[in-house]
Amino acid sequence: MKHIKIILAAALFLSPLTVQAADPSSKVNVSANSVANTSAYNWTGVYIGANIGSGRMNTDQFGPDQYQGSTAIDAINIDSGTATDLIGGFQAGYDKQFGKYVLGVQAMLDLSNIDTPTQYPDFPDEHLNSTLKSVGTLTGRVGYLYEPELLLYAKGGLAFAKVKHTDNYQVDVDPFYGESTNTQSGFTIGAGFEYELNAHMSILAEYNHLDFGKKTTSLNYTGTGIWWDSTSWKYEYKHHLDSVLVGVNYRF
Repeated sequence: MKHIKIILAAALFLSPLTVQAADPSSKVNVSANSVANTSAYNWTGVYIGANIGSGRMNTDQFGPDQYQGSTAIDAINIDSGTATDLIGGFQAGYDKQFGKYVLGVQAMLDLSNIDTPTQYPDFPDEHLNSTLKSVGTLTGRVGYLYEPELLLYAKGGLAFAKVKHTDNYQVDVDPFYGESTNTQSGFTIGAGFEYELNAHMSILAEYNHLDFGKKTTSLNYTGTGIWWDSTSWKYEYKHHLDSVLVGVNYRF
């Protein structure tokens, strides 16, 4: 009876080993799964993606700074305006993983129609507007892998914006309209996170601040008013934009 118990105990102990030896594919599956899990969170490579979110633009307008006949018209701080609207577009970039750190470069182009109104203090019927038509950035990105699939990052670099400026006064006996569209340059800084869903797809959320400094723009006018002996007037604008974006990337 004692020998039977010993044999049964030995059989119970050896049975898992026997099953594993009989099925050598189990070791291969474990090894393959480990490799798959590791490769699923490889951040090195090229990616493209899309984003959408909310942008808030602030405009400070100064001017005009120009001579009217023989009388100098000094630049004045006309007004400040703020507006919020949808913004969205596409991004593409390349990342290189170094252990728990990820370095990369990225280009982003977003379209919008954020329209910030400003107002001359003494002319309530004169409507001044700055409309952000598009914005692009070229940035570097530095990230830390909080988890193998979760990247926390900061970014910064160059920013470009296409802005349409208008000045519209269509009442009284002196109607006029001025317009100019130009590209302004500045800088951007931001931060966010990106989460890999699998080897190819990831989702992201980020905040960006873009500052375009103070730029001089000439508006070209048409009108019949007595003020319009010059068809071009100079204004100065200060624009900055804050955006919150969510997006998705596809990694090759």
